[in-house]
Formats: sequence, structure tokens, C-alpha cells
Amino acid sequence: RHQRGDLAGAAADYQVVLRTEPGNVDALHMLGVARLQQGEAAEASQLIERALTLQPAMALAWRNLAAARRALGQASGAADALQQFANLAGADEATLAALGELNLQAGRMQPAHDAFRALLAAQPQDLDARLGLGICERELGRTEQAAEHFRAVLTVDPGHLKAASNLGITWLAENKNPQALRQFDHVLSMAPDHAPAHNARALVLWNLKQLDAAEAAYSRAIEIDADYVEALTHRAALRTARGHHAGAHGDLQRSLQLQPERAATHNGMGALLAAQRQFAAATDHYQRALRLQPELVQAEINLGVAEAALDHLPQAMQAYDRAIAARAQCAPHEAAMAYANRSALWMRMRRLAEAAADAQASLALDPQQPYQAGNAFYLKQTLCDWSGRDEAAGRLVEDALQGGSLATPFVMLTVTDDPAVQLCSARAFSAGLSIEPSAMRPASRPDPERRIRVAFVSADLHEHATAHLIAGLVEALNKARFESMALSYGPLNGDRYQQRLRRAFDRFIDIREQSDAQAAATMQTLGIDIAIDLKGYTHDGRVGIFGHRAAPVQVSYLGYPGTSGSPQMDYLLADATTVPEHLAAQFSEQVVRLPDSYQCNDAARAVSPRGFSRAELGLPHTGFVFCCFNNSYKITPAVFDIWMRLLSKVEGSVLWLLEDHPQTAHNLRREAQARGVDPARLVFAARLPVDEHLGRQRLADLFLDTWPVNAHTTASDALWAGLPLVTMRGGAFAARVASSLLQAIGLHHCITSNAAAYENLALSLALEPDRLALLRAELVRKRTSAPLFDTTRFTRHFEHALQGMHDRRLAGLPPTAFDVVDDGSGPSQGRRGSPPAG
Repeated sequence: RHQRGDLAGAAADYQVVLRTEPGNVDALHMLGVARLQQGEAAEASQLIERALTLQPAMALAWRNLAAARRALGQASGAADALQQFANLAGADEATLAALGELNLQAGRMQPAHDAFRALLAAQPQDLDARLGLGICERELGRTEQAAEHFRAVLTVDPGHLKAASNLGITWLAENKNPQALRQFDHVLSMAPDHAPAHNARALVLWNLKQLDAAEAAYSRAIEIDADYVEALTHRAALRTARGHHAGAHGDLQRSLQLQPERAATHNGMGALLAAQRQFAAATDHYQRALRLQPELVQAEINLGVAEAALDHLPQAMQAYDRAIAARAQCAPHEAAMAYANRSALWMRMRRLAEAAADAQASLALDPQQPYQAGNAFYLKQTLCDWSGRDEAAGRLVEDALQGGSLATPFVMLTVTDDPAVQLCSARAFSAGLSIEPSAMRPASRPDPERRIRVAFVSADLHEHATAHLIAGLVEALNKARFESMALSYGPLNGDRYQQRLRRAFDRFIDIREQSDAQAAATMQTLGIDIAIDLKGYTHDGRVGIFGHRAAPVQVSYLGYPGTSGSPQMDYLLADATTVPEHLAAQFSEQVVRLPDSYQCNDAARAVSPRGFSRAELGLPHTGFVFCCFNNSYKITPAVFDIWMRLLSKVEGSVLWLLEDHPQTAHNLRREAQARGVDPARLVFAARLPVDEHLGRQRLADLFLDTWPVNAHTTASDALWAGLPLVTMRGGAFAARVASSLLQAIGLHHCITSNAAAYENLALSLALEPDRLALLRAELVRKRTSAPLFDTTRFTRHFEHALQGMHDRRLAGLPPTAFDVVDDGSGPSQGRRGSPPAG
């Protein structure tokens, strides 16, 4: 019956046999074959697997199992089954061709390469084998060899569309996008309805940021072939990236209807859910993709990202480990991505040495990988490993000036003190994150009759430096004029600062599980008038929220000491020291200058009364104590050179530093010894609660600042604790913060303009105890009378800045720069450019 094509009758007979003999291997196998021919591939696979469990040496059953799995879209499982057939029966040319194709579909490049190479050895004129070998060479990173194979095919058959298309894909892999575009246009001139060429051309257009044209190209491929699953999945990825989530979901649903077991589609669905911050649901799809195709490294990497977002750090680490273990089977850029993500995870776990090693491994695999060169630089800086620093910094600066993406804007703050370079870096980064105008929300209409609604947006509304600074400001806001709201996407741990902020804000809203677009929609629903980004490009920042135009007025403040480079940020709050008039052109925002200092401070911060002894903190019984409690990434060789010369000239002195990482301490001690200073003269302080950290600073004599990134909150901590500070005013915002604080507390004589003056001032203060004692007394006196720690005064200035921004909005005027001035009778707005309204 089976041989005659009576599949139903044959299946019925096989089932009769199995009811009598459940372990009849032939009946299981042949019923599976019949079910496969009837279109029931899932049942067929199960039946043939049962037969092979009983009799593993049935070669033909392995080949039929491969066919069943292939029908289910399980490329890797099909390849495994076919390899078992080849092991038992030998690999003829048809088997080699199928093995190459299946392994290629599964992303197993080396096995696919081996199969195609064996086939080509047997059949040197087999163009399909040469084509497949070229694809494998390209995916293994050997693009020149790949191009040679495609050209060889085209020499024999100039109209070979697959070879012509793959040559274009090879140019694409080498980032030769214009060349790739011309190649695909050539293919389409030969075959206008060649759907794969439209699909590949779309990716080139995507790379060129021609997003409408890219989506149109994907749509054309799908119009030609409505069941083109790959194009559907790719269009979904593009729509996900554009924030068109509904369209992406429709494409992925259609793809899964056509091929329910296609791993790449489940990976795409996971990416869509992750973009909507539905990380738990995303992990389900990534795991399903990996069950279907264990070698799908991109799904493994995506799984790690989702697990990390859920704070499942061990699971994230395991996913990255598996991706790296499979690096021999994947493209170099995928292995590089796995190393880069594992590096970020190590850093989050404060395993900095491991993070640095992985960053270097990632960079070695893909030197042009976005932001990885900068991450590697930053990690070496954090470990105070200064080998090759100047050369690396030079490359990053050159790349930034060319609009490249080797380093994030935050890293560039540590690389250069040139605000023009920082602006170039920020603009390039912002352009890469920019939201399409079609996805931006229209600004809501202002309501002049109600209180001004101000949203403070941050991940740091808990025990964190930002919270230490803003708590007093929020508490002092005029509730009759301003309605304050916290939009928090950081931990909700209920610590003392979070509890204090919850009491201070009118509303405290958790947006951790909202996408950027959803968070922007939440703000619009709340009727926010002014949204303040307290994070910028610092760790965990979500500038994408502001890219969706979350509020009519958007302000960058406090967290990130530089420009956003984004047209969506209207204002930057600064002061005349951090952004003087001659630097305003290096900021994309309109600069609003507050009097005194831009930095808010909390006059209610407690300093522990605990009487620390020098011995318990590891300090010598006598001797001058220089200190710097900045994070270690701010310490540069030039600054450290000065510090070591100071130790050499001030007998018995020590340098007291914050202990960030054991490897950092080791490296700094080594650097001290290389400069002829006893490493034991470097003393490292463990982290303490903020009140105790402030209290122990009484035992230090002089705080030495760093550049190109100054002490910021750390500087105001020192001044609040009564510890004098010496700084050098640099060129960019981040290098001028300590000067701003010293100006606001009336210690302008502690500000120097060059490295030599900085060193001389620090040395004279260390060698002249009476002069230092007068400075300390002056600081203690001014701490309670100067503007820096006058929270009420600062709050009135801050309110006036917000009112000026809001008034212009009410008047229908664009943002403009202005100064808030205080002549003693209260704040008012000075005029620069167009005057503020109101």
C-alpha cells in the first residue's frame, strides 16, 4: 500500500502492527515516513526517533529523520541526523551537498565549510558547492577568499544570481556599503523580481541609515514572495529598531505561522520583547531558539543581555560563556560581541581584571566594533594600567573628530579635555540613538493655570551620589509653583535616601519595565512640562526616553558633565565657570547659567561624629596626608607624576586613595615604585557609608584634584567635611567642576590654571602649616555662609531657571540661552541672545 501511494491505508496497517508489537522498529520507521509524506513532520520525527532508539544503526532511518527535521525547520537537528547517516553509509555527493546546506542554515560554518570543500574536491565544476564554500568563508571572516569563490562562479555563469548577490553581501560584510549597493542594483537589473537581492539590498540601505528605503526594499521582497520568512524576520528587526513595534510583531507572527520552529524568528521575537522591556518573555523565545538551533550565537548573546536586565547574573554569565565556547563556529563579529557583553557583566560584578581581558579579546576580534575600543581604554584607566595610553587616546580623538563610534561620549570625557572633540563624539552617539520624527510624540499644550510639572528622570534615586546632591533641592522646591515627580528606572530598594526622596517628591513613579516610548507616553499622560535628565550618557542612562520628546521642555542636568549632542535636549544647566561664554558654542543645548555653582548641595547631610584614629584607617601616626577619593579612572599618568613628586618633596607624607579594586592598588604601587617612591606611602581606603566617609576626611590635610575629569560630588564632600582642595581648571565642563565649587564657596585662590601652578600650590600648602591652617579655618567659616551649601538659595535660582524655560514655552518661543542672576534682592534673568519670555 505504501509503495502504491496509499498512505492512509499503509499508516493504518503500521499502527495495527504497533498495537501488537510496540517495539517493531520497521513499523515505527515506516509509519514515520508515511506521516512525513502526509505532511505531519512533527509526528514523523517522534516515530523515527523511537525507532532509532531501539536500533541506532539503521542508516536509512537517520536520513529520513533528517528529512523530517528539515521539514520542521530544525536545521541543526537535521544536520546531526544526516551526519549519522553519513557515518553509517558514507557520504555521497548528494549527502555532502545536503550536509553543507543544513549546517549553513544552522550557522555551523566550519562543518558546512568542510562538507562543501569535500564536495568540491569530488566535483570541481559544481557551482553550488563553490557558492556554499564562499558563503562559509565569508561568515568565518575570510572575505577575500569568499569573493574569489563568487567571482569564480560568475566567470562560468555571469548571470548566476546567487553568486552575484553573495558578492554584494561580501562587500556588505566588509562595510563597503556603496559598493554593495551597486552590486545589488546590478543583480536587480538582471532580475527585477529577485526577492533575495531586494532583501540584501535592504540591509545595505539600513546600514546607510536610509530607513524608509530599507523598509520599502524588504516590503518589495515580501511582495514578490509572500512566504519569504527571512525577509519578514529582517523587516521585523528593522521595525523593532525604528520603534514600530506593532508592525514588527505582525511580521514575526506571520513568520512563525509559516515556520513555527524557525530559530531566527524566535530570536527576533525575543529582540522585539526586549525592546519593549519584557525581558522575561524575551528569554522564553531566546531559549526556544537555542533549543531549535543550539549554535545560534546571536540568540545566546541576546539571552545573556535579557538575563542581565533581569538581574539574573549567573544565568547571563552562562549564556555568554556558551557563546564564547562556540566562537569557532560563528562569525568573528559575533564572538567579539559575546566577549564585549561578558566584559560589561564582569564590570557590573566589579571583576575589573576579567572585564579588561574580555574587552581586549573583543577588540582583537573586531577592532571597529562600536564603542569597544573606548570600553577597553576606560577599563585600563580604571585599573590604572597606563600601557599604550597615549596612542589609544590619540586614536579615539581622531575617530571622534571623524564622527566615528569607537568610544561613548562618557569615555571621551576621560580621554580629552577638548570640548570640541567631546561635542563631535556626543553628536555621533546621539545620531546613532536618534528616534525617527514619526515616532516622536507631539508636545502637549502647556497649561498656564496649574503648577509647573517637573519630572526628574534617573536610575540613581537611592543611596547614590546624585541622590545625596538633589535630596535637599527637591525638599526645598516651592510646592505652590512646582509639582515634582520622580521617574525612576533604577533599583527600588527602599534605602534611607530612597525613602527620603519618596517623601520629598509629589509622586514617585517606577518606569523600569517601560520601554523608552512607553516612558515618554507616561510623561505625556502626566502632563509633564519640564523633564530633567539626571543621567545623560553615564552608566545605565536612558537618553532614548528624551529622544521620543517626553516633555515640551527637556533639560540635561547634573549627572553628565558635558553636552548631549542631541537636538532633543533643549537646555543644559551650568554656571559661568563650567560653561563660560566662549565655550557655549561647544554645546548643542541652550545653556542656562545659574549664579554661584550649577551643582546643588544638601546642607542637611550628616557628617559622622565618630572619632576615627589614623591607625585604624592605615595612616601613619604622623606625617602630612594628601588625599584623593576620586574613582580610579580619573587618575592619569600626568596627575600621578605630580603626586609622586609631592611625596618625594614632603618628608613623611602619604597619599590616601580610594580602594576601587585590588589590581588598581597593585598597579598604582608599581607606578609609585617606578617613580622612586616607596609603594607603602600609598594608603588605600575602603568604601564606607557616606556619613562615615565624610567624617574620616578630617584626618586628611589636603585633597588633590584630577583632570581631565575633576572631583564632582567627591569635591563637595571634601569641602563639606572641611577638607581644603586644590584643583586645576581645565578646558571642558568635566575639568571645571571643582573650580565652580571653589568659586561658590569663596576659595578661588585654590584654583590654578596649569599643572605647574597646581603642583606649586599643593607643595607650598604642605610645607607651610600656618598657611594651610588659615585655609582650613577659612573653609570652615565659609562652609555655612557661602552660597555653595545654601540649599534654599540654590533652589530659588533653580526654580527661576525652570520658570524662564516654561515662560518661553507658554509664549510659543523656542529655547534660548539666558543667565539667572542674583543681585541680593532675589534671582532674575539676565539676557543673552533673545530675552526669555515673562
